[in-house]
Amino acid sequence: MPKKIEKMIDFFNNRADNYDDNMRSNIEDFNRFYSKIAMEIKETQREINILDIGCGTGLELEYIFKRVPYAKVFCLDLSERMLNRLKEKYSSKQEQIETRLGSYVKIPFEENEYDYIVSVMTLHHLSNNKKLALCNKIYKALKSNGKYIEGDYIVDQTKEEKIIKEAVKDNAKTDGNYHIDLPFSIESQKQILTESGFKKFNLIYEKNEAAVYSVQR
Repeated sequence: MPKKIEKMIDFFNNRADNYDDNMRSNIEDFNRFYSKIAMEIKETQREINILDIGCGTGLELEYIFKRVPYAKVFCLDLSERMLNRLKEKYSSKQEQIETRLGSYVKIPFEENEYDYIVSVMTLHHLSNNKKLALCNKIYKALKSNGKYIEGDYIVDQTKEEKIIKEAVKDNAKTDGNYHIDLPFSIESQKQILTESGFKKFNLIYEKNEAAVYSVQR
């Protein structure tokens, strides 16, 4: 029997309570991975604007607030239970965090609004075309010289080709509404971001099948 493909919203709502523990188990060098994401944000006491797409329970915020304690963070996720967990964890920062329920694929972003945009372990659910469209939207949402930081699963090019072929063969739903894993290679990530207009691709961290990289508008 083929494995049933869950809707994205159901997948994450059903796993919200154990999400943090699962991520700590699944990501080798968990603290270093998340620290590398935060390190791409310049330390400041200013109130800067950060958009966190597919924020889940906000694992990255713990590290980000250490560098920018007065940042205003806009957190977007389609799982209400994930957002509720985030608000519980960061209740002391409630005046600095604004949450919005919905899909980052569908919701428009304000243009020239954010100093930084981050996505962590979320975009590997999208096909090439969907990810390219999203990166175009991210580019426009950043201020001039703003930075986009992404941490995600990655594979080599041979495995990437196999994954894409299987998804096409199985007629998998890759529109962002269903929980499908489509990790890309570093080469493909760089190409998509370059096509979106970004410059200065910087590979910050890579270990096993996880990587952190940033680009600048």
